[in-house]
Amino acid sequence: MPPSAVPPATTASSIVDLMEPVRAELQAVEHMMATRDVTAHPDLRQAYRDILARGGKRLRPSLALLCASLLRAPDAPLPPSVIALGAAVEMLHTSTLVHDDVIDEATLRRGAPTLNSTWAPDATVLAGNYMFAQAAHYSALTGSARVNRIFSEALELLVDGEILQLKARHDFETTRARYFSLIARKTSSIFRIATECAGILQGYSDARVRGLKRFGLHLGIAFQVVDDILDYTSDRNVLGKPAGSDLLNGNCTLPFFLYLERLPQPDRTLHELREANSWRLRKPEIWEAWVRSFVADVVRSSAVAQAYAVARGHIHQAQDCLALFPASVSRDALWRLGDFVMQRRT
Repeated sequence: MPPSAVPPATTASSIVDLMEPVRAELQAVEHMMATRDVTAHPDLRQAYRDILARGGKRLRPSLALLCASLLRAPDAPLPPSVIALGAAVEMLHTSTLVHDDVIDEATLRRGAPTLNSTWAPDATVLAGNYMFAQAAHYSALTGSARVNRIFSEALELLVDGEILQLKARHDFETTRARYFSLIARKTSSIFRIATECAGILQGYSDARVRGLKRFGLHLGIAFQVVDDILDYTSDRNVLGKPAGSDLLNGNCTLPFFLYLERLPQPDRTLHELREANSWRLRKPEIWEAWVRSFVADVVRSSAVAQAYAVARGHIHQAQDCLALFPASVSRDALWRLGDFVMQRRT
């Protein structure tokens, strides 16, 4: 891979540093989720607690908290409604991961066994539904009909995006436009809830709420593009799953499109891809070997650098939206979150 294709590494503490302005509020979100009086079913209760204990970056609730802090006075507390919003977006994100693991038949996430690896698929789907219910519970705690409407709209988009992805699986004639339509539904919708609804709960002007909505949409698109790049450039030790997992599962992402667009004879490669994919069920080792070779070709090409440039363009559009707010530690943290998205490795 050309050296220019890889941004400088981010230190492990970077995301923690960026969340420092809302550290106390993020702990309140964690407490709200951890102390929820969940189902009496012992297995489901344990699964809920195990998934929460695995943590993660907590990027989405942090976005909500930082956006809600853009105009607050120093040391002024955030209202309980914003804490509930943080819990709602984190639980919604968690529920989508549980369902994605079922659809992808994934056994690892962040290097740890998924719920799908130990539960039957139907039981795992129900567990994901339970996480959805928890997200809806926290959304209701915001006490805002407008937030609940946006939350329900986002749920529709998420399901719509999931169906779009399922129908596009192993359809190697799909388009880049369809890809962006899909990630706007599946990824950006949750980012948008976090940013837009934070502004609503804090009583920001309509112009500022619209700006935060655009901020979340563009940041979410960039986040997913980088995620899709890492699927090509990273490995199991770093990402917790094999390189090329997206393509192995039949999902075409931005590096795939950019690579094909640069080929003198893309139809020949698509023909080879379809031929290899035809062996996927009978002799999966043939399909897996072809994907490994294809991933190596993509990484050696300019497609990765081009994909990073697309992500950076969306980051710039997101950062431009922050000009609607005065300078503050929260605005600075949101600005630098864009750089974190570009530099992350997992």
